[in-house]
Amino acid sequence: MTAAVAALKLPIFSQLLEPAGIAPALNFADSAELVYNQLPSLDLRNKVRFVLGEQIEFRQGSAEEIARQLRLRDLGGITVAPNRRR
Repeated sequence: MTAAVAALKLPIFSQLLEPAGIAPALNFADSAELVYNQLPSLDLRNKVRFVLGEQIEFRQGSAEEIARQLRLRDLGGITVAPNRRR
């Protein structure tokens, strides 16, 4: 993964992910997974991978899971550790 994964900060989150209903998984630092309720467009997925790194994976989650993770992110409960190669 690129160094951009460690930079999952408020601007990337609030401008790119949150409006599309995408949230980082609780174990994002280890899994590099982003969770969605409705499949994001290919264009958006490519933008996210360009910004955060090609190793980003997407998985579908429930609306409740997304909402919970968005709340945790707002509260600072999801942290992103330095990059780890898979």
